Amino acid sequence: MAISLGVLFLDDNARPHVVRDTREHIRRLGWERLDPPAYSLDLAPLDYHLFPALKSALSGGQFRSNEEMQKAMKNFLLSLGTDFYQDGFSKLISRYDKCINVGGEYVGK
Repeated sequence: MAISLGVLFLDDNARPHVVRDTREHIRRLGWERLDPPAYSLDLAPLDYHLFPALKSALSGGQFRSNEEMQKAMKNFLLSLGTDFYQDGFSKLISRYDKCINVGGEYVGK
């Protein structure tokens, strides 16, 4: 697979999430759509990068209300710097490369 120098669009391609109008709009914009295997948690930055960090940050916390928990989550998300996101993208590139090299199979960590 050759990667273009333009915009690459990575989304969850599980059947309920792929809408024909969205695919058509991406095509009209001239973007290249990356097509990972459906339900690939190893290629979903939320699953392998953000959620573990959020779990670690909130672990052991006791919240008296949903609002208190939501405030803690918001504060955590606002505290993340660009390095956190750059690390997530670096991991995505590495994981996507592994996926391509094993023919689209699950690659884990």
